[in-house]
Amino acid sequence: MNIKYWIFLFLFIHFFSISAKPEIDDFSFRFVADFNAQPFFYESLHTSNSFALTGKTMAGFSYKRFSFGLSIHDTYRSFGIINQSSFYGAENTLRFAFDFYIRVNTWLELQSESGVSLLNSSFVYNNAINILKQEAGLFISQTVVLKTSLKYLSKIELLSQIDFFIHHPYYTPQFYGGARIMLNPNLEWFSLYIEAGGVPFVYSSNDISFVSGMFIFAVGIQTDVTLGDIIREAQIVKYNKRQAVFKKMDQYDQLKQVEKGDIVSFTNIRFAPDSDVILEESYFILDTIAKSLIERPDLLFEIGGYTNATGFPDKEKQLSLQRAQKVVAYFYSRGVELFRMKAVGYGSLGGVLGQVNQDNRKVEIKVIEIIRKSQSR
Repeated sequence: MNIKYWIFLFLFIHFFSISAKPEIDDFSFRFVADFNAQPFFYESLHTSNSFALTGKTMAGFSYKRFSFGLSIHDTYRSFGIINQSSFYGAENTLRFAFDFYIRVNTWLELQSESGVSLLNSSFVYNNAINILKQEAGLFISQTVVLKTSLKYLSKIELLSQIDFFIHHPYYTPQFYGGARIMLNPNLEWFSLYIEAGGVPFVYSSNDISFVSGMFIFAVGIQTDVTLGDIIREAQIVKYNKRQAVFKKMDQYDQLKQVEKGDIVSFTNIRFAPDSDVILEESYFILDTIAKSLIERPDLLFEIGGYTNATGFPDKEKQLSLQRAQKVVAYFYSRGVELFRMKAVGYGSLGGVLGQVNQDNRKVEIKVIEIIRKSQSR
């Protein structure tokens, strides 16, 4: 498979990851981007002065526990090694890979990547020999992702990677193994991380053969999101903005604007003490509520009754149910269809034991469903 085909598929997936709008429950598009800087190497046998930049982007789709995609990796590394002779220069490795991820459970994900690698390097040896090298080969990477529930530590990644480069007649594989700690400093879509690992450095050419090992330290930033995550976040933001406006309305205006799941609470509906008898002073309030409910024939709703916390839960729950039923009956007498209403008694739920006040004897209207005209009776 040639490189043009890989690039075409990669751009195709990228386009769909932006433009498509799938369902967020099972199927979604997934995007991963990663960038890190390796400010130094420590090389035990020789003096080393090194720096590297690494970037990765993956776009694909996820279905339930599985994710598939195409990725591009680019690593630029410059370093100088001084022992008996100086050896310094730079190399750039470009990788095109197919990615397959599987989420084993809520805290474990296994990530596998395989594809092709293209290496370009230029080095100067002993201040005299200029070495240019171009290689192509295979790239394989395995990552174990351990997610945590800690506030600032989102996950730990264990990485292993190998490139098999072939340049006749020399065979120069590159290995890497390391661990990454992902930090979550309250950034919306990004995590910061620190990484430490080791890599044996193998360099072969017609002029020299050099083998060594180095410790690598890196700091970076990563984003790993699905289109479903973005849609859900947008819905949460929209909901929070609406709730902020909704709570500033009086109850009657709230009834005109309610959506599924909304609750409108009334603490000014009065009952006789220890009774389900509605006091006459509450009739006007109930009439106003009934009028608002008639203007919203698309609502199926629950009437929830509450009582003071007297210490007798069974009695409290029974009384609260009877009060809710009386409110349902009153609304029905004012023209609200009976099939739209459901009476529920919550007793003293949320009340303080021994505390007697009107707020405990509230009546709540909770929207269960928004029905279409074709569903109404």
